[in-house]
Amino acid sequence: MLQLVDQLGVTLSQDIATCVLYGIVGDTLGFRTPNTTPRQLKYAERCMEAGASLNDSMAHQFNRRSQALVCLWGKALNALKIKDRIGYTAISTAMRDACGMGMTELGLSSFLVSMNEVDRAVVLLEKDDGRVEISMRAKPGFNVSTAAVALGGGGHPLAAGTTIDGPLDVAVSRVLSALRDA
Repeated sequence: MLQLVDQLGVTLSQDIATCVLYGIVGDTLGFRTPNTTPRQLKYAERCMEAGASLNDSMAHQFNRRSQALVCLWGKALNALKIKDRIGYTAISTAMRDACGMGMTELGLSSFLVSMNEVDRAVVLLEKDDGRVEISMRAKPGFNVSTAAVALGGGGHPLAAGTTIDGPLDVAVSRVLSALRDA
């Protein structure tokens, strides 16, 4: 985005810089992923010099959660299973409804992959139409994109996803099989 701003000759306003910094912080999980390079840090510095707040971006993305989301995380963590160093949980529409949670980015797969006991993590989220949204994360040295592609999705080795047909229990079997085959 900063390259586009430069090519268009647009002034990097505080509003633009805030949006760009938000994207950089989110994509690098707060500068903690292997795709964090000096270039991302220089871009972040440029945004901060234009008035964007790194503290606000970090706090908003990583330190604020609704009660409904915390409720759903609780239910999802209670349903967590680990098999072959794959941590996975399936979230039904009934679980979402019980917490008053609609369809939104949960951030749970990134949290699950932080467990010492897993190398890959998967969150399966049943949508209102019965399809299942899949979010996968991996530790460096592992690859979830191959499984996502096999299921009709995409991504990169450390973060990938797709949406597949349900029901939820069948989706779980398909995803675990794709991860084992990959």
